[in-house]
Amino acid sequence: MFTLYILIKGTINMKRLNKEYNLGNCGSIQLKLGTINKDNPKVIYVSGKCWLTPRLNIDYTDAFEEIERNVRKKVKKSLIDCESFSDKFIFNFDINPESFTLNKKKYFAFDIFFKQEDNMERNLKLLVPEFETRMTSICGDLIDDLESFGFSIEMAA
Repeated sequence: MFTLYILIKGTINMKRLNKEYNLGNCGSIQLKLGTINKDNPKVIYVSGKCWLTPRLNIDYTDAFEEIERNVRKKVKKSLIDCESFSDKFIFNFDINPESFTLNKKKYFAFDIFFKQEDNMERNLKLLVPEFETRMTSICGDLIDDLESFGFSIEMAA
């Protein structure tokens, strides 16, 4: 058994709620700051993307586990003195390390979701300068880690 829903034009007022701001580039990583609800941005995200080309034949799974661990530590450390955000966050690497082949370019993306503290909710646009500073430091370390494991990094289109 299934339910059939019929939508009649004009009966549902759908409103776009997401909003994104470009944080620019940190090296070859493109960064964006956004929220899925611009009217009430309790949760915001930072997303980054680039292309990676492995130049060394290593265990890529172990490499990305260590890189992810280092990024998590850096994000956690950046939130210690921050009153605006909870020290809890969700971090996601969008990559399959097992699919890497030496000298073959692969798309790499990541997302970090932050929750604003209830008493500190601010407009997303006001958070852009703060996150430009935080993410420049975190991405700089991410780039250093990627390069130390022999990856070359290119800007994503």
